[in-house]
Amino acid sequence: MSYSDLVVREADPQNGGEARGSGTADRTAPPSQGRQRSVDPARHDVLMGHLSVDVRASLRFFAFYLANGTIDVDLLDGFDYRPALFQFGSPLERVFAIYTNVLQVDTNGEVLNDGDAQYRAAQWIRSCCDPTYEVEPPFQAWETELHGP
Repeated sequence: MSYSDLVVREADPQNGGEARGSGTADRTAPPSQGRQRSVDPARHDVLMGHLSVDVRASLRFFAFYLANGTIDVDLLDGFDYRPALFQFGSPLERVFAIYTNVLQVDTNGEVLNDGDAQYRAAQWIRSCCDPTYEVEPPFQAWETELHGP
């Protein structure tokens, strides 16, 4: 289900706050201009729930280690990769794509392989900073695929 499939209702102050709307997202006016927007409760069960606390924590720590220069210290020792990643968005985008593509989550939302996902991202970073480094095993297409619009 895409973002445009969300059913968004606006609170109508002239109708006692009762929801009204066309059933599509109004992206032209930010909610900060007095409009209260929410997903139609009748459709909420169709939408994907929030990421589990474990997944959110893994992403937060990954971002922290990445920005701090401490992602897989053994593999990246002596390489300050941050200028290469943060100067332009595309390399950073690829790092997050690899991390999230490799990350596995069980049915309870618990992360199963955070270390593996971080290591594969670190391998890609190292290959960007060290042309002599060979990624083993080589990346498969699904690991480096960028998803989204």
